[in-house]
Amino acid sequence: MHCFNRFNPSLFLFCCLFILHSCAGSKASSQKTPWKELPSEQLNLNPAKGLVGNIVFLTIEIRLADSLHDQYAFRLTDVKYAAGTLKKQFYPDETSYEQTIIYCEILDEGKNRIDLIKVQNPLMKVYEYSDEKTNMLGKKLMISNSGSFMLRFNYTERSKYIMLYKTGKTLNQLKRIYYATL
Repeated sequence: MHCFNRFNPSLFLFCCLFILHSCAGSKASSQKTPWKELPSEQLNLNPAKGLVGNIVFLTIEIRLADSLHDQYAFRLTDVKYAAGTLKKQFYPDETSYEQTIIYCEILDEGKNRIDLIKVQNPLMKVYEYSDEKTNMLGKKLMISNSGSFMLRFNYTERSKYIMLYKTGKTLNQLKRIYYATL
């Protein structure tokens, strides 16, 4: 009778490990989806000859595939081409990156950067609000398991690869989360 009145650390540790092991097994079995995973994907963008040198719009769905290992699944849902060119954005070399931004590099055959695009991470949305009681402005970070975003960039004959990055464990490093051949 006395064993139920006292905390048993060994039993508690055993129960925690058992629960973690059970959750990992069920998560692994639920990851069988048609979504494309890293390391590489062929997007097979085939614009008409007249559209090379113009703008391409990619709509990409992103899903958190494994939160424990920070892995994502991606699916290209729409591709549109338009005549024209986008103004080149200049981003200085950064030493600190934003947590709510996805960084996209368009690369050439030698994997040299042609363009850098920043888009809002659809899995992390920041909402600002005014607290009526304190009359202060507040922010709330909403985290989601899936979302979509649009990339637009100048498509040239040199455009061969696309790489997506997000912040790593610290805000001064980036982690590659997607890689594809255009």
